[in-house]
Amino acid sequence: MNWRESFGELSRQMSERTEELVEATSKRTEELVEATSKAVITSLEALQQPQQTAGGDGGGGGSGGGLGLPPTSAAPKPGSGSGSAAGGSSSSKQMPEVMVEFRADGPIGINFESRGRDTRGPMTIVSCVPGGAASKEPDIVPNSIVLAVNGASVVGLPFQQALAMIKESPRPLVLAIRPPAPFEALGSA
Repeated sequence: MNWRESFGELSRQMSERTEELVEATSKRTEELVEATSKAVITSLEALQQPQQTAGGDGGGGGSGGGLGLPPTSAAPKPGSGSGSAAGGSSSSKQMPEVMVEFRADGPIGINFESRGRDTRGPMTIVSCVPGGAASKEPDIVPNSIVLAVNGASVVGLPFQQALAMIKESPRPLVLAIRPPAPFEALGSA
């Protein structure tokens, strides 16, 4: 066997080994992507499960939409303060719901946006207008998610419809919000 034949044989063996390695790497990558996808889906499903409140399953009557919210007629009483925790223990690691009441007519002074892939993403608080009513409420912070307006769930509603509910609601206006986890609030500065 001359050097050209030896070189050709060595080259062929290297090509075969390279193909084997590429195939093994591709297969392992597919396995890892599938495992990661399953883990992400499981985590998202856990986050989307309804919260449990101290009073039971949160689905009992009213217009709370299974969020553990009081019905519209059970809104916080004037003079009772603004933000108060609405939920007790929670089966997921989400922050508890907070109820915030606005009694004065006019704009509440919150800038919202819809987060997600479409206009039905969570209605998220971006910022408070300086000097506005919301700027005086310590429970309203950027990245909080609006869950309900006067006891009616806005989860899954088109953004413009949820915004109209807030703008057109009579006073007192009660927003149920879920503040961000502490690390999310830090990232919004």
